[in-house]
Parts: sequence; structure tokens; C-alpha cells
Amino acid sequence: MSRFSSTLYPGYWHSSDFYGPHGLESQLITLYDAGCILCTKITGDRNVPAGLMTWRSTMPLRIGTAVPGFVHVRHDVEDSKGFSEVPCWIKALSLDHICVWSTGIGGNFHRGADGILLGNWYSMNFYGPHGMEQQRIEMQEGRLHAVKITGDPHVPPDHWTWRAMGPIKPGQHVEAQVQVRENPTDPHGFHVIPAKLFVVNAATLQLTCGSHTGTFLGIPKPEFAAMGAFTRDDGTGSSGYAQGQVDLLTGSSGKRRCTSKWKHQAWNFTTVSPGTHAFEAFQALPQRAWHGAPPNSINGRFEVRMMPGSDGLASTLVPDSCISGTVRNGDSIAWCTSDTLPTLDGRVTPDGSLMWRLGTLVLRSAPGQGHRLARDRGGYLDFTGADTQTNSLHAWRLYVVIAADEVDQWTSPQDQFLALLMGTHTRLGANSGVSHLGSGVLKIIQSFVKRAPIWADLEREVEQAGLHFCDRSLSPAQLVHQYRAFLALKVEREDWMSLELSPPMIAHNGKRLIDEVWHLHIAMRSYEEDCALLSSGHIIMHQPVLLEQALDRYRRTYALYCARSAARGDEIDHRCWPNPHLHVTTPSNWDGGCC
Repeated sequence: MSRFSSTLYPGYWHSSDFYGPHGLESQLITLYDAGCILCTKITGDRNVPAGLMTWRSTMPLRIGTAVPGFVHVRHDVEDSKGFSEVPCWIKALSLDHICVWSTGIGGNFHRGADGILLGNWYSMNFYGPHGMEQQRIEMQEGRLHAVKITGDPHVPPDHWTWRAMGPIKPGQHVEAQVQVRENPTDPHGFHVIPAKLFVVNAATLQLTCGSHTGTFLGIPKPEFAAMGAFTRDDGTGSSGYAQGQVDLLTGSSGKRRCTSKWKHQAWNFTTVSPGTHAFEAFQALPQRAWHGAPPNSINGRFEVRMMPGSDGLASTLVPDSCISGTVRNGDSIAWCTSDTLPTLDGRVTPDGSLMWRLGTLVLRSAPGQGHRLARDRGGYLDFTGADTQTNSLHAWRLYVVIAADEVDQWTSPQDQFLALLMGTHTRLGANSGVSHLGSGVLKIIQSFVKRAPIWADLEREVEQAGLHFCDRSLSPAQLVHQYRAFLALKVEREDWMSLELSPPMIAHNGKRLIDEVWHLHIAMRSYEEDCALLSSGHIIMHQPVLLEQALDRYRRTYALYCARSAARGDEIDHRCWPNPHLHVTTPSNWDGGCC
């Protein structure tokens, strides 16, 4: 590969001299816009927090050549709109060393995951009978050291417990040392024994001494002093824990604040076969060293907070918000040992990954995948993690689709208006204030009763999303019209749980059009009400379906659509409804669908 290729630089990096008094910070380099480099903070500071861009190039990097770029800065930490970009120069000195400088600022960035591990950690199973102990991982003499926060008589607090002997690389074992002491009363009895350190992901480490292995988990916030179960963020102000108790997910105590700008969004998922690129951290290990999840072996649902973007469409997940969910089918999985399936809970990390706890299993998705999931209204999550009870390593790939809310009870708007009119009845509502309303006022109220979906609202969403740009002969109104035909089939077959019919999952010019319109509709607050209006109170659910099952369902849907079109005298729109019998679909170009 050419030394000028920018594809050589993505991965974890860190800098100890670029951020001045803030010290060592970790970054994730990715590609964007024709091979240019985007550097995003994994650990941040008050000026530019984690999850935001720290610098970017406007040209592909070339070893030994300075290229222009921009540094993201903010001088007033209290000004939420005070961010600006300052021109800079970026020079790759090697594949593992990048120099960035501008007026009054400059420093070096080195490849390596050491920086992502700094902070507070804990282990429930490494210290034997001493139980859970907490550590603080810091950089000393260019190497990672874990210093005990809570200790035991053998190695007390403020003593280092283990240290890496070289740079950290995810998916590779690194030589390490563990400090031990057999006699707690001997102040000179400390000595070291060799160990192996393995980085599973940014929040999970495994340390092996001889035949003993322990798992270490990163604590989301450095100020945690107590450990507790993950809690559900229900947005009601009640956090599920006692006043003053520290919550593992938010790092705060007391009641949560709620804002009307964000909303809870539900998602349904199922496991799929991992691609060869999905778990780079485990590629150096033999297959028997870690456990995957077979396709469709784990299915479930989770909720997470989302914040709409400035355009109202490109939503992102709310950092540090909680995740809650359930697993509906996990009886074939080893960690599921109880009679009742475990609940799923976790949090959104600043770098856009999702951190899950499921029974004794702790998993973390790849950086940025959570934000991409919200932006695209579906996609994949690649999880790696470990079982804190057995120390077994796990790697899952999930196919995730946006989901409708589950509504327990629904009353039609007409019935609601009739209930209002009952207040005007001489026998039932003589003392009701409604009885004093004139017929003109009641007619105005009735005009606001929503009797059917307002499709113009969905057309505006389709136009803003630009779905029709894939084919200039299409318009938002045409796309919504074809989507309505799909919903009509769902209602006709009473396929509320989406067990029979699937939308066209064959792309037209790169877009699965009806499915994309469905995703947009589900993301709207009116979706559940619109479904209920079309179906007399039912909600049409959205579930992930894989491979041949999805294709079989679409063949059935396509046959029903063709029969419906013939009966109505409509032409078949092959842009939105590709003929499944004319398109060859294989696992290489189809890895799943939505029903």
C-alpha cells in the first residue's frame, strides 16, 4: 500500500503534550471526505469535551509533508456556542506519529490505546477473597500503572497493583507485572510476578497470572466511590436509587433532569454472523478463545434517549444517558442460567458507543456506532466484552432496527369527542362546563379531531431526508403513496406483530425506499397514533428479520401488492417494489431486512 494512503492511520491515538495542562488525552482517528483525517476525542477536557472533534485535515496525510487542517478550540468553557476552528498544519512523521501545530498550540500524537484506559476501574474477581477492589489507571514513566483506590492488607490503597511493560494494543496480549505480598506485616515484602494483560475494549481488561485470570471494568466517571447496578433512565425524575447514592451510569446523585428536547427511542435487535472486519480486537486470538452469538440466537429490545439535530432529522444519542431493555430469546446462551431472562441495561459513552450489562456479561460496542445507529435509524452494533463470572470473552454482532412504542390502550378520537359531547347532554352534563359551549365552538373543536394520518407531514420528512434524490423521477408524494400501499397490506392481513409481511429489501439505486420511509415514519411522534387510526387501535411493529426469511416474506408481500394493484387498476412501481424473482440475493449483498 502506498505510503500516501490515509487508510493507514485510523485507530486509537493519544497525545501527552498537545493539550497543555490537561495532560494525556486519547483520540480516535477515522476517515472522512475523500481520505481526509478526522480526529475525535475519547477522553476530553472542559474546553473540548470527549466525543467532539479535536482536529481534522483538509487533505489526505502524506508522510513527511505538512497538509492544512483545522483545530477545534473553545476559550470560554461556560459558552456552549463558543467553539471555533483555527487553521493548523498536520504532518505525519511516520505511520505511528503525527505532529499538529498552529499559532500558540502544538504537539505530537502517537498511535496506541494507552490513553483510552486512563481513569478509574474495578475488578470483582481478580483479588480472590478480598472481593471487589477499585483502581486508578495512570501513566507513569510512559507505561500504564494501576494504582489501588481500595486495597487489602496485602497490597493497601495507593500502592500499584499491576503495570504494563509495553504499549497497549487492543486484541493483543502485553507483558505485565503484578505486585504481591504474602506477609501483610512485612513492609519490605513486596515483589512482582509476571502476568499477561489483554485489552478487550476501551472498558474491559483481562489480567492473567499463571492459571488465574481476572476481569477489570472501567468506571464511566472518575468520581465514583460506590458500585451499584445499572439503572433505568425513565426521564421522570425518579432514578431508581436512594437520594444521595451514586449511580454507576450517570455519575450523579439525586434526581435526574428531564428536557423536552430529547425523547426515548425504542430499538429491536437480533444477532447476525459477524463479518471478518467486525472484531479486530479478537482477530489475533484463536476462534476457541472467544464466544460468538449465532444468528437469531439472541433477540431483544432496548430504549435510549435521542436528541434531534439542528435539521430535525440527524438525531444523535444523548451522551451518559441510560439504556434499558429486555432479551426475549436467550435460552441457548451459557450466561443465561436463571429461569427468567436477564434485563439489559447500560449507558451511552461520550465516544458514541453503547455499554451494556446483561446478567454477568458486560459488553461495549465500537466507537461511534451508537450515533450512526441514530442517524441512519438502524444498522449494526459490534459488541465485545467479557463475562465477569467466568472471564470468558464474547463478541456479538447485532442487526438493529428502529421500533415503535408499545401502547397498552387506545381510544379513537371520535370516541373521545363523543365523550366530550356527553357533557352537553341535559341529563348527564347539566352541570358540566361543556354544556355552556355553543355549537360553533363544538364544531371548531371537532375540526381539530384527527381522523386519519396527516400524510403531508410524512412527505415533508421524506423531502428533508432526501430519499427521492436517488431517482429524479420520484417525488416525496410518490414514495409516501407506495408506503401507504404497504401499510394497507399490513392492515388487510392484520400483521400487527410483523410476522408475515416484509417491505421490499432490494435496493433501488442504493436505497430500500419503502423501508426507509417506514423508518422515517416510526421516528415521528405520530407513528403510533397513525397506525391506530388505520387499524382501529393496533400498532404495526417493526422487527429485524434475516436472510432467506426476509426474502420469503417479501415474495409474499410482492404477490399481494401485485394483486392489489391489478384490482385497483394501478401500475406496479418497480422503483419502490423491485421484483424479487428477477433479483439474485445472496448473503454477500443481503445480510438482513426489516419486516
